[in-house]
Amino acid sequence: KRNYKSKTSGHNKSNMNDRSVLLLGMVFSEELEPKRGQEYRDRVRCESMEKLGYNVKTLDDKHKDFELKNGKHCTANFTDSRRMMKSIEARWDKPCFDHIILDYFFSPVGWARERWTEGLFCKTLPLFAMEGMLSKNGKVWLPNLKCIEESLEDFNTIITEYFDVSLVSDSMENPLFLATEDVEEQLLLCPDNLTNKTQIKPLLAHSTQPFYVLTLKKNRNQPSTPQRSKKRNVIDNPVLGGDVEYHIVTPTKKRRQTRK
Repeated sequence: KRNYKSKTSGHNKSNMNDRSVLLLGMVFSEELEPKRGQEYRDRVRCESMEKLGYNVKTLDDKHKDFELKNGKHCTANFTDSRRMMKSIEARWDKPCFDHIILDYFFSPVGWARERWTEGLFCKTLPLFAMEGMLSKNGKVWLPNLKCIEESLEDFNTIITEYFDVSLVSDSMENPLFLATEDVEEQLLLCPDNLTNKTQIKPLLAHSTQPFYVLTLKKNRNQPSTPQRSKKRNVIDNPVLGGDVEYHIVTPTKKRRQTRK
């Protein structure tokens, strides 16, 4: 088991103004009636984040964005990086976020293992960094479940090229958790009674540090710009999922070339 450093900086609501956040696996719905399911629950949590000063957007593959008038939701599968990026750019052009947060509500380990597949870790997370979707010192928040821990271990070389990985003991450091804490009474109006108190239990059962935070490395806060030279090469890029043209000055090892 890899030893990640612990993050200990204090949370401060006054420092959150004019920040942008993307919530993965959630929908900024327009549901006003408390009921079973995520639509009402997600709306009140998103609105609570807005009250903290965040510009909130959501992304999942279950809810159609064209059915929502607020323009704050994008329909996409975040484990399918190429299609996700096309959907995001079509919806919001070129967004940049201070926080990208994977929702921790209702995430049984077996379900999470099936849904949060390797594409999230070896393609989507690097793409957030490469495409400039994170601001300087931008952060990705992940719940500390067994399947998340294993994936971060399996793809550690890829992840740590773009991010510094640390564990967080204080749940209130997570902006979504902090906002959710403020709307417990509204969440209890729903028959499923899902609140921070109930949803943090699986995380704390696994570890006393319930969240991972992946902080964008300083040299990765902008999309990478390849060096140019007269020689062109085409390789298959495992992150972008297709052929990418790039330029090299001094090749270090032999690569298959495609003449144009």
